[in-house]
Amino acid sequence: MATGRVYGVALAGAGMVSGAHADAILELDVADLRVVYSRTEKRAKPFADKYNVPWTCDYEEILKRDDVDIVDITTAPWRHADMGIAAANAGKHVIVEKPMDVSLEKCDKLIDACRTNNVALSVIFQNRFKKTMRRVRDYCHSGGLGTLLHASAYVKWFRPQEYYDGDDWRGKITTEGGGVIFGQAGHSLDLLLWLFGPVSEVYARIATTPVHKNIDVENLGVVNIQFRNGALGTLEAATSLYPGTPERLELHGTRGTIVIEQGSIKMWEIKDPGPEDAPGDVAEETGTGARDPMAFPITWHKLQIEDMCRAIDENREPAINGREGRRLNEICHYIYESARGNKPVEIPEKAD
Repeated sequence: MATGRVYGVALAGAGMVSGAHADAILELDVADLRVVYSRTEKRAKPFADKYNVPWTCDYEEILKRDDVDIVDITTAPWRHADMGIAAANAGKHVIVEKPMDVSLEKCDKLIDACRTNNVALSVIFQNRFKKTMRRVRDYCHSGGLGTLLHASAYVKWFRPQEYYDGDDWRGKITTEGGGVIFGQAGHSLDLLLWLFGPVSEVYARIATTPVHKNIDVENLGVVNIQFRNGALGTLEAATSLYPGTPERLELHGTRGTIVIEQGSIKMWEIKDPGPEDAPGDVAEETGTGARDPMAFPITWHKLQIEDMCRAIDENREPAINGREGRRLNEICHYIYESARGNKPVEIPEKAD
């Protein structure tokens, strides 16, 4: 790095995904975990003890610390923007787990707060840092797959009832923002947008199956997608399909097909291939949340948090900034509108 600076990080949240963030920070030489916040001592203290750092249940306390440069927010989705805005107003850079928040309005307020206070904002979509995904994106965008025709994402996972019962915000539209399409399949939906580009129309059907009780969000959904480049797409998502199967992407163009399962290439078939059409060396450790939401390596969280530190050093936008992060909220806004009305919904074209 240009300056060799080590950034002090406050971790706001001690829930399921927080451990991946803490482990990633500890393995980086550009970041140091300084303090952990949680709403309750029951979660804050044992989490902080595990990582040998101070803890607090007072969010304002971490914002006042001079040794904290970045606040990494891993709390419930409905709290993301408010906590991020408070951090930005305190002059802290902000990392926030996806989704940015439960509403587009809140996302925009967070983006504006970070811009106004001249602090960086990064939204966690760590799958974009996978070697496979970066190679596939470069290949598709350079025309290697030919004219893009169709993209499908399958996230047919299973979560037991205990998953929803384990946190008071899970399974509730007001606090989670949506169900499996917005939540568990959000990473795959983000990859569809990243690989194939903007969407012009969606047509969605969703259901809350009897597999889970006391939830008001969908645990099963299917979305038909029309991309602006003319390609068609499909997203099939569930947390209700026992026993759960690894997530899968299928990408088709006029020159061939690429299939990625559990982060690894399962098919790379190109018509009349040349040397530049080989996938190359993209081997790396993989994992899937098909049955266990935490069954993934921290490799890509490390890369994204490191990118945030580099971005601050280099006075540039992080690779996945607020504008990129809000894309999930935007497309899901129209997906749920379509599902409620049982009709196709056009997505207006906007200049970024």
